[in-house]
Amino acid sequence: MVVVTWEPLSDQAFSSVLGDGQRRWRHLGAGRRGEEFYTAGSWQGGGPRTSRPGGLTALSIARERELGTLEQLVMTPIRSSELLLGKLLPFGLVGLLDAAVVTGVVVGFLRVPLRGSLPTLFAATILFLFAVLGLGLLVSTVSANQQQAQLTNFFLIFPSILLSGFIFPVDNLPSWMAPLSKVVPMTYYLEVVRGVFLRGTGVARLGWELGSLAVLAAVFFTAGAVRFRKRLD
Repeated sequence: MVVVTWEPLSDQAFSSVLGDGQRRWRHLGAGRRGEEFYTAGSWQGGGPRTSRPGGLTALSIARERELGTLEQLVMTPIRSSELLLGKLLPFGLVGLLDAAVVTGVVVGFLRVPLRGSLPTLFAATILFLFAVLGLGLLVSTVSANQQQAQLTNFFLIFPSILLSGFIFPVDNLPSWMAPLSKVVPMTYYLEVVRGVFLRGTGVARLGWELGSLAVLAAVFFTAGAVRFRKRLD
């Protein structure tokens, strides 16, 4: 009879298992319990979930264009800015609710301490939502129906997950692929999440990530809004 026993890895053994290719992640988890490191990393799942508003926006607008109701809305007295706000606000609130639920579960139920500033995390989430909502608007303007919008979202979301460091560290990407991660909003958002949860990093140390996220949010949201208004005209 063979008896199999399981014993948790020590911090030293845990670090050695990660290997040289994972130095960055090992640095984030150094001196902390392994389960806390991985549990805190589970908040990063909020990145793809918080990306949902962009996909929902694209599908919603594409569906209305497909059914012809979007043209009917254009004929009403409401302004294009009001129509845009009505389309984006509900999905933006869904993204905020997702982020709040995940934060509550990780901190309250899984007992992972939030070492950094909650307002910093909230500000990064707002900027990230603006970026994904802008991308959703752009997708809706180039999609004639829901199937096209869904396929376009598929080809945007999965490369974003792979390039952002959600699964693999950005430092481990091939040299020709690493620059592509600089134009992915999730890259900077996950850096803020890791910094706030694992290191307690403040706004001053996260200035580059927050600034880059703000620039991408402004570019994507402005481009999506302008393109959407042109399609209405």
